[in-house]
Amino acid sequence: MLALAATLAAPARAVAADATAGSPTVTIGGNVEQALVLSVDDLKRLPVHTVQTPAGEGARAAAQRTYTGALLADVIRAAKPVERRPRELRASYVLVTATDGYRVVFSWAELFTSAFGKTTVIAYERDGAALSPAEGPLAVVAASDTGAARHVKWLQSIELRVAP
Repeated sequence: MLALAATLAAPARAVAADATAGSPTVTIGGNVEQALVLSVDDLKRLPVHTVQTPAGEGARAAAQRTYTGALLADVIRAAKPVERRPRELRASYVLVTATDGYRVVFSWAELFTSAFGKTTVIAYERDGAALSPAEGPLAVVAASDTGAARHVKWLQSIELRVAP
């Protein structure tokens, strides 16, 4: 984890200047020690993960897609989650928000203590190319979801929160 934080420490400072220049970024905040603003290039410095979404069924079936990006859990770890009371993180959740206000929630347990976390990425590529304008420069893809998948296009922010 220290290596991951060190990998992002320098880029996070540099990205603040890029953010004003119009570079696409995502902010990571909430119950963390170090709020981050990360660009696509910053995310590409993290370990790369590839996930595949299942092919759909029926008349509106979507083809199987391959997404490449950084694990959502790795990005949250880099921001250094804060635990003010023992086991507080077990009651935490992650709120992911798109630029249009669309939101989804992931539990701490999903992302950090189950196999599900290994299939949830902040994607910057689909099928070997940059995401399309319809998905934005960054998207959260939960490849293990079935049915109503949590797919956040045009990713804007990620917040770690503790349930009341």
